[in-house]
Formats: sequence, C-alpha cells, structure tokens
Amino acid sequence: MKIKKFNQINEIFGFKKKEEPKKLSRVEACIEDIIEFLKDNNINDWDGFTDASGFERWTVNTIIDSNCETKEELDLVRFKLKLKLCNSNQLKEMLKEYEEMEEYEKCSEIQNRIQELS
Repeated sequence: MKIKKFNQINEIFGFKKKEEPKKLSRVEACIEDIIEFLKDNNINDWDGFTDASGFERWTVNTIIDSNCETKEELDLVRFKLKLKLCNSNQLKEMLKEYEEMEEYEKCSEIQNRIQELS
C-alpha cells in the first residue's frame, strides 16, 4: 500500500482526530468568566448579584470592560448575564419587557430559558 498523504497514516493506524475545542465568541467568553467569578464568590442568582458588594461589582465591571468593544456587545452581555442568573418569575417579567420593546429574538431566548428551568 502506497501512502500518498500524511493524513492517510492516521486512517491506516486507526488514530482518531482530536476534537477542536469549541471557540467561544468574545461575548460568550465574557459571560463564562463572569459566571465563574460569581460562583466562586457564592453568587448564584440575580438577587445575589444585585446585593453583591462593591468589590464584586467592580470586578464584574472590569471583566465586561476588558471584553466588550461596542455598545451592542455590552447590551448583549447584560442581557445574557441576566438571562443566566434570573429565576423563572424574574424571566417572565423580563419577557414582558422585551415583548413591549418588540425584541422577539430575545423573547425566544427568554422562553427557551424558562423551559429549561421548568
């Protein structure tokens, strides 16, 4: 058997390709960093976040500032963070607000999150 390409070696010997790690967008990475920081500081919901100390709020703001370059990214980070931290009752109130603003894509995300929590 003649090997014409290097990648054929992997096929012949049965080596599996390594899966590429999922690349997160800048906004998704920012949300992950914030959620990780909040969990490390025992803040698990929106009420805990709103009651957070000055240092914790400053740290979250610093994470946001280092990852967001535009106002649209900032608005998206705020939305996604609130989406992750709110309970179902808070999400229902949030849904009403976004329906009034006619933000139907965000309404769909909120409804999906409510179903996940149910």
